[in-house]
Amino acid sequence: MSFSIGQSKISGIIKARPSKSVEQRVLAACLLSRGVCSIGNSGESDDIIHAREIVSSLGALIFKEGKYLNITPKSSDNNNILDCGESAMNARFYTPIACLFKSHFTVSGKGSLLKRPVAVDFYILKQMGMQVEGENDFLPQIISNANLIAVTYNIDGSKSSQFISGLMMALPVLSADSELIVHNPVSIPYLELTKSIMEQFGVKCAFEFDSYNSLTIKIPGNQIYTPIDYKIEGDWSGSVNFMIAGALGGEVTVKGLNKSSKQADKAILDLFDLCGIEYKWNDNDISVIKSEIRAFRFDATHCPDLIPILIVLACFAESDCEIIGAKRLLYKESSRAQAMKTELEKANSIIIIEGNTIKVSPQKFYCSADFDSHNDHRIAMALSVFSLIIGNCKVIDIDCVNKSWPGFLDDLKEIEKK
Repeated sequence: MSFSIGQSKISGIIKARPSKSVEQRVLAACLLSRGVCSIGNSGESDDIIHAREIVSSLGALIFKEGKYLNITPKSSDNNNILDCGESAMNARFYTPIACLFKSHFTVSGKGSLLKRPVAVDFYILKQMGMQVEGENDFLPQIISNANLIAVTYNIDGSKSSQFISGLMMALPVLSADSELIVHNPVSIPYLELTKSIMEQFGVKCAFEFDSYNSLTIKIPGNQIYTPIDYKIEGDWSGSVNFMIAGALGGEVTVKGLNKSSKQADKAILDLFDLCGIEYKWNDNDISVIKSEIRAFRFDATHCPDLIPILIVLACFAESDCEIIGAKRLLYKESSRAQAMKTELEKANSIIIIEGNTIKVSPQKFYCSADFDSHNDHRIAMALSVFSLIIGNCKVIDIDCVNKSWPGFLDDLKEIEKK
């Protein structure tokens, strides 16, 4: 589906959707607790629907009662396929956890996920004596003789933290202590989010950073996840798009965000302070107000999902901007830095990608264009915000936003004042 967007004065209030990065971890903790748990404010994004199906196949009975998901233990079923949809997080994160419940299973998916080398960390499974069969690092991958063991793992953390988060959550239930030595770690806030959620379920681990750019995670064994009731907090990643719309075109309030969140994309507040964007809090609601955008240089290495919308913001800054972290975008749903460059150049933008740096030179005038989402939810959202500001644009294949923010178009219309 395509969506046409006219130039608009931007004003309105939207409610943050549930954070899928939080809920994916909470679902795993509920599964590992082997007790009765309840999840409030559960999401309905495509990624979360597939995460529930994975957790159900591994031994959790999930049923919805009003606004809550009730989760109770059951036997692992005979479905030996982990259908991850188009979510790399589902594939990387749930694979080590699945090794606790099944000795043989296939990790699969669909669409763009099958074109991404998401199994790059599965070499760790081979080191533990498991058999891993698949075409290079692409799905599907068949895992046989699955059996996690408590040892010291040396892991290359330079591409993703998601497999590491899965190991962090799985290893505490083993009978002995484990240790993860992560070299060149990226997305450290996501590992801290995993640690925080583990702690809320009564499970501990310790982080030790050293001067050689490595992180050691010490994980005691024989731990038990305590069943609890958990309310999913609002999603910073998707909410940032509406905040930037407010900063560029009027005023937008996003309701239901946790000011103390461990989500990586809360780093947007550091960027707001850096480039002079006005915002104010009222309890858990944040209002972002149209501001003059100072030029900025921002390192998004540990929060790469922000980069598409930061490129849009940079297009309207007072002078040239630099965004660090382009290499983190190579194997997302699309090659995001190049996708944003390709699309925004249709509107007269000047964007240069040099190694790990994206340079944006703001222009006085932009022209209308038809943009391709590249079937990437982050690209579609960012281009929608750009279109709101300049007007008379179309975003093609915008349905992909359902991957993380179902109802995005309704919320976009809510802040679009013609």
